[in-house]
Amino acid sequence: MRKKWASRLLAMMLTGVTVVSMMPANIAHAEEADGQQGTTYYVSSQNGDDANDGTSEKKAFKTLDKINEITLGPGDKVLLEKGSVFTDQYLHVQGSGSAEAPIEISTYGEGNRPRIDANGTGVWYQDYGNHLDNTGHKWKGNVSSTILLKDVEYIEIRGLELTNDRETSKVDDGLKYNDANVMDRTGVAGVAKDKGTVDHIVLDDLYVHDVDGNVINKHMANGGIYFIVEKPTDENATGASKFNDLTIENCSVVTTNRWGIAAAYTYAWAQLNSAHLNEAALEKYASSNVTIQNNYIKAAGGDAITTMYVDQPLVQYNVAEDCSRQMNPTDYPSGWQRVAAGIWPWKCKDSVFQYNECYNNQYAYHGNGDGQAWDADWTDGTLYQYNYSHGNSRGAIMFCGAEAVNTTFRYNISENELTGPLDLPGNPDAHIYNNTFYMNENIKSIFDRTGGNAVLENNIFYYGGSTPLNQNWYPGGTLQYDNNLYYNFANTPSGDKNAVVVNAGTKVLEDAGSGPSSNTSGIAYIKENASVFDGYKLAEDSPAINAGKVITDNNGYDLEHDFFGHALTDIPEIGAAESDYVTVTATSNVYNVANDQISGLAKHTTVKELLKNLNIDSSTQVTVKSGDKVLAENDVVNGGCTVTISYGEKSKTYTIVASSDCELKSTVYMMTGTTIKIPSTEKNPATVSEVKQNVKTSSTATVSVISDDKVLANTDTIADGMTLRIPA
Repeated sequence: MRKKWASRLLAMMLTGVTVVSMMPANIAHAEEADGQQGTTYYVSSQNGDDANDGTSEKKAFKTLDKINEITLGPGDKVLLEKGSVFTDQYLHVQGSGSAEAPIEISTYGEGNRPRIDANGTGVWYQDYGNHLDNTGHKWKGNVSSTILLKDVEYIEIRGLELTNDRETSKVDDGLKYNDANVMDRTGVAGVAKDKGTVDHIVLDDLYVHDVDGNVINKHMANGGIYFIVEKPTDENATGASKFNDLTIENCSVVTTNRWGIAAAYTYAWAQLNSAHLNEAALEKYASSNVTIQNNYIKAAGGDAITTMYVDQPLVQYNVAEDCSRQMNPTDYPSGWQRVAAGIWPWKCKDSVFQYNECYNNQYAYHGNGDGQAWDADWTDGTLYQYNYSHGNSRGAIMFCGAEAVNTTFRYNISENELTGPLDLPGNPDAHIYNNTFYMNENIKSIFDRTGGNAVLENNIFYYGGSTPLNQNWYPGGTLQYDNNLYYNFANTPSGDKNAVVVNAGTKVLEDAGSGPSSNTSGIAYIKENASVFDGYKLAEDSPAINAGKVITDNNGYDLEHDFFGHALTDIPEIGAAESDYVTVTATSNVYNVANDQISGLAKHTTVKELLKNLNIDSSTQVTVKSGDKVLAENDVVNGGCTVTISYGEKSKTYTIVASSDCELKSTVYMMTGTTIKIPSTEKNPATVSEVKQNVKTSSTATVSVISDDKVLANTDTIADGMTLRIPA
């Protein structure tokens, strides 16, 4: 029996070899002669023929129909000839690559990018499988996508030009461009459904434009690039569907409806629907390792870039300009969901948004319920840092809603946001520190909407108007201010006990208000030419230098560097920029430092304690003296001592001023005038120590009991006629 089984196996193997040797070369995913896995297919609208086998430039296919018929495999490549235009065509990829050999879709030849003009073709049916978090959102229906990636993985697409407009299409004939029934369209749509976790998709260097999708629909695959997660047919068999290792980079997305780039709304939204997102639910349902970087988004009908239901997305070095193009009553007659911001997360965990730029997000003054550059929107643990925004119709940043928790906004620069830089509609918390907010003459408020809670520290609020601005610093919610710099304001927050108040004309910044007003290159200036922001560096001898407080991030984020990449020093600056200048000045959040004097020291303060509570540049030399004697760190500092800070030829000396507060604040004993009545008996006499414990004075004062000009010890007994002395 064993011999017979072996013979059958050998026959099958031989048959298999014979069949493979007779198969056409373009179907086998064999290793090529150089050891590389997969087959390369060529497609040329100019020189191809669909009767060819497509496996060489000279035998290229003519249309994408031939590629749509092939189930691609690991190592396969699809190369479109530059200069080709594929009209009324689409590319709906079948088959997946592998981690070792991803499928590559790219270009060959010379000339313009190969262009695919879908024109409403490539229609497929989208179905989340259940209604969405807002039941008014459309969740199923026909979608036209120039490229569709459904349940395929290990795919990398580069160098293509994609459109999907209505001008040459008969689809939606008879419907106005903004009719609610217009079909949704995408440049690139990605769908995860019946494959569990869909791994490794890269979109690189795509030019996606003129995608005339539905003006209204937010969560259909509707816009330039849109990834969604549908309900699996059998979740028990496949596991929850989601994306992992999704990268969208170096793409230009111009004039698209409704979104620019979005990833990845999910059928499982109800599992990720709390303020503090559950770790187990995130691991099971949230997409992960999503990176969106180095993209240029212009004139999106709605939002520019949004991550949705993603764990720890990274969004960086993107530029968004002139977005929310259709968020107005003319293009969008219905007021429902007529809201769009720039670059932001929805229901994500620990998002990082950094080095992005957003200009001229439109129509907050004419129909757009949002209009900000940035928006921490019902999301958990968002970090915005090192971003630049300018001229947006609402604020720089919105902290949106009761479930926008654990948000940090730091080391950003905002210039001339039309309704003020900050928008806090009902958020429970936000930590806003070391930002620079510049507002010109026409901007009359720091805030747009209010009611949220925030801690604001180490920020520069710079009003560039002709006369000082009287600002309502407490428009609603709970706002806590500390150690901010206020330039050209008629008033400051009453709660900011460490406010740095600066009059107009004082040199704070090198050239305030000189940031770029647009970015036509599409490459983030902070990456390509950071010198355009030099006007926001601190001027020499700026009152912001060494005036910052040491911040502990409320949400646990480590502090790394400033907007310009400079390392943070032990004594930080106020605002978004650290300074290269070395100053010989001192500030303090503990003592009073003014007019070359330092006061407010507690009694018995040592040199070590004094220097610990002074903010002094670490590059300087500091000497504390009593007369001509240099004090050691454990010596006590008294009134008249001096603190000299020096660096090179520069130096500054401060004098320690003894407190003048020698008042008796309170006591448990009865008093008449300056007489204190102290209960004492022969059997239970009162001691000096007990008296000291039962009187309250300033922390800078000392207390002693005198008898016949002699200072009594703590164990001595109190007697009539003794004197209580309180020197400060």
